[in-house]
Amino acid sequence: MISESGGRMAKRGRNNKRQQRRDIIRARSQEAQLNERLRDYSTGRIPDINDRNLGRLTVRQLEQVAGRVAQKVEEQQEALRARDARIFQATPDVTITKLDRELAERPLITDEQIDNAPSKRRKTLRQQQRRRVQARAKIKRAQQYNAFNMQQYTVGELRELESRGESPFEVLGGRIIHETPEDNLIRSRKNVLANKTWVREKIRHGRRDELEMYVKAYAGVAGMKPIDLRDFLPSNLRSENFRPLTLDYRNGVYEQKLEAMGVTIAARYSRLSNRAKNWLLENTPFMSLLDESTHYDENQKKWATNAGTMPDVKNQIADFLSQAEQMK
Repeated sequence: MISESGGRMAKRGRNNKRQQRRDIIRARSQEAQLNERLRDYSTGRIPDINDRNLGRLTVRQLEQVAGRVAQKVEEQQEALRARDARIFQATPDVTITKLDRELAERPLITDEQIDNAPSKRRKTLRQQQRRRVQARAKIKRAQQYNAFNMQQYTVGELRELESRGESPFEVLGGRIIHETPEDNLIRSRKNVLANKTWVREKIRHGRRDELEMYVKAYAGVAGMKPIDLRDFLPSNLRSENFRPLTLDYRNGVYEQKLEAMGVTIAARYSRLSNRAKNWLLENTPFMSLLDESTHYDENQKKWATNAGTMPDVKNQIADFLSQAEQMK
């Protein structure tokens, strides 16, 4: 039987062990916090950019994170400048093959000739008729495209012209240069986080919250966190009900418009690489052609082609897809 004094000693021993474990945990926590405060974010991985993580950074670390965000924004701006230097392709490039020329030079087969031919030969004649007509139409489109493309503009030049309402391609409709919300924000804003003096002045004058807001906003447009346009609004215009605008704000819309143009065209677009899709978006009037050729049918609850959509427009969309399919 355990004596009363022995029970007290055993209890005291258990309490001592618990206290030792607490001390170890506390010491490790303090060491981790110290290591976190000493961590260098000028290179390597940076923490997820949100209110909680930014608030825990030291002044030095916040400056380092701001510098990393500024570097990413500068990379995006350089990429935009490179894209603006590309030639805008107002019409597709259509490659005319030797077979196309040979088929176009052959005489057309009339419906009367097909009707008078033996039944076993009619199918072959119809195929030959279709191929010769398609070859002639392809060569004619190529000639029209080349004539229209005689005056070339870069994407940047055309964007500048359109901003003044002076688009040279009015035949294709109004504004034809498309870009994502992120690109528009990067293009229209100075990279203030790259100015170390500006960053330090914010902290020195007790405006750390404002600096953190800039870090979040620019991290969004640089693709380092989901973009939220509330980051770019004055505080009195922000609302919890405001719907964040992201790159996916129109996901599926163009696919639905393409389906209205035909299942085959929609399937071809869906198989394109992201690079090819971006090329169609940024360097051609592909999206404008879709916008002008389709409308949303409220009765059917789906996109449909406009009644006046010309076959030439569908051919142009198909030719752009053929060119995009050559990209990897």
